Amino acid sequence: MKKLIRYTFLVFMLVLIMPTITVLGVPPTAQTFYGSVTLDGAPAPDGTVVAATMNGRTFSVTSSGGQYSYLTIQTIDGDQAGDTIAFTVAGYSAGSTTLSPGGVTQRNLSASSPPPQHTLTMASVGQGNTSPSIGNHNYNEGQRVNISASPSSGWRFDHWEGDVANVNSASTTVTINSDKTVTAVFVQIPTYTLSVAISGEGTVNPAPGDYTIQENETVSLSATPTDGWRFVGWSGGVSDPDSPTATVLMNSNKNITANFAPRDSFALTINIEGSGSTNPAEGTHTFSRDAEVEVTANPAQGYKFESWAGDVSDPDSATTTVVIDDDKEITARFVEIPVYTLTIEVNGNGTTEPTPGAYQYLEGTEVSITAIPADGHRFAGWSGDVSNPDSATTTMIVSANKTVTANFIEGPPPPPQFIGINVLLTTRNEVVITWTTDLPAAGKVIYQTSDGNQQETPLTTDISTRHVVLLQDLEPGKTYNYSIVVIDEYSNEVASPLNTFATSFTEALFEITGWESAIEIAGDGREITLNITVANKGDLPGGYELLLRVNGSLKDNQIVNLEPNSDETVTFNLLLESPGSYNLEVNEFTLGLQIPEPPDDEPIVEPDPEPFSFTDWLKANWQIVFGIVMGIVLLLVIIILVLHRYYYIVTFVRR
Repeated sequence: MKKLIRYTFLVFMLVLIMPTITVLGVPPTAQTFYGSVTLDGAPAPDGTVVAATMNGRTFSVTSSGGQYSYLTIQTIDGDQAGDTIAFTVAGYSAGSTTLSPGGVTQRNLSASSPPPQHTLTMASVGQGNTSPSIGNHNYNEGQRVNISASPSSGWRFDHWEGDVANVNSASTTVTINSDKTVTAVFVQIPTYTLSVAISGEGTVNPAPGDYTIQENETVSLSATPTDGWRFVGWSGGVSDPDSPTATVLMNSNKNITANFAPRDSFALTINIEGSGSTNPAEGTHTFSRDAEVEVTANPAQGYKFESWAGDVSDPDSATTTVVIDDDKEITARFVEIPVYTLTIEVNGNGTTEPTPGAYQYLEGTEVSITAIPADGHRFAGWSGDVSNPDSATTTMIVSANKTVTANFIEGPPPPPQFIGINVLLTTRNEVVITWTTDLPAAGKVIYQTSDGNQQETPLTTDISTRHVVLLQDLEPGKTYNYSIVVIDEYSNEVASPLNTFATSFTEALFEITGWESAIEIAGDGREITLNITVANKGDLPGGYELLLRVNGSLKDNQIVNLEPNSDETVTFNLLLESPGSYNLEVNEFTLGLQIPEPPDDEPIVEPDPEPFSFTDWLKANWQIVFGIVMGIVLLLVIIILVLHRYYYIVTFVRR
């Protein structure tokens, strides 16, 4: 039963699948087209080929009487409805459509043949460019082409040669009705020399010099006098000789000169901003050249002088000076003095001086205020913009509406605490010590060496949180123990932990402090005596080497050992026999010496000849003697060999 059901299901599935397979294997039905056909706007001549192409296959018929028919698109496997069909008439495109299987479709076709083309040749004479560019270009017959000519720098367009609409216009047109050649003619622009000069003191733009300018170009000129000078006018062919800005047309070589002359007097203009007066008064005044004029600004009631604007020697001083070396304008600025409110308040039990309340002060007023705690309370600090918030008596500058509050708390004040202790500077004999506490206090430094007496500095007079103390007259190279004791205004006393510092010291420090020389004649030479004094200015004993050099060569040296703060004299003796110049050096000290040649009339004493010694001669010439002996030995050997060979030859002949 199960097998039967299985076979039945298989047959059923095959029945369903078979029709689908059969349908997929059949190509779509062909489609046929017909209709009118025109070419270039007229019925196509009989025999004109009308073709349709689909999926790479072409189908064609010919026209008759301006009609075509039975153009059938035969389909094959793989073709599908919606495939593109492209039409042509006489090989020219006539549009497209898509496959609609089984239909007979009227489709009128129209195509146009391309117009004939001609060549436009662009050329140029001179230097410049054309558009289209120089060369050959193809265009359809009847087309109107825009052309233009662009000259290179230093050249200009002159005219066109060829069949153009306007031969004198750089931009014109050409109608393409045959092959044509047009030429842009450029000519070089003439140039002229513009020479610019200055008479007097001033500047010109362009700067003085010679410039090459193209013909008919307009050049702008400007003249600016130096301070204390004025512009007089232009010399040369300018458009307006009296105007400092003039133009010149370059139609020939031009020599242009800007003329300036000195001024003898200048104007000083004084202005006022705000409320006040000046001396000299507000307005314009004339002064001689280089005069030094004193000006003063006087503010009105309720105003203050702020500053001068302009060329004055001191802009922030109400009385200042102006040097009249040009026309000048200055302004005295006055501003109203504002009034601000200072409000003093109290937080806790206590009062202030001035008493709490609101007070009016002019801007910039410095007000001193004091906090006074009630019995059993202490001052805890100021809130607000005061110079020292931790001091019961402090000051403030009134620069705006401000409120300050004196804060008081119950109980005695706590003792100050150290925040930092530093040794800023240490020398051989001095040390700078600084310390900082959290609360204001006076202080002193207690210090001593391990084998010395205890010393201390005076108690500082100021009560503050930062102190700097200089310890002097210390011993070099020593280690000191020190502590800092601070006392606040409530007599609270606190001592810092024990600290140490060490003074510096230097090693042996040698200097040559004296130099003496003595020169005596010794035969033809000189006997030199040099006395050099050396001092040890350091803190430790040490040795110092003195080097004697003659013309850069070391001749002698001596070492001296010295205790601190002591000196010693070292002597050098030297004999110089040969004539000439000598340079004697002992470390950094130098002595120059000249030994003259002996007189020409002195007899020359020849040295006595030494007695001949064969042993000395043999020692000096042993190589020559050895060579002679070896030569004799070699000669004897050759003679023996020759005689020996001769003996054998004679003996052989006899035999």
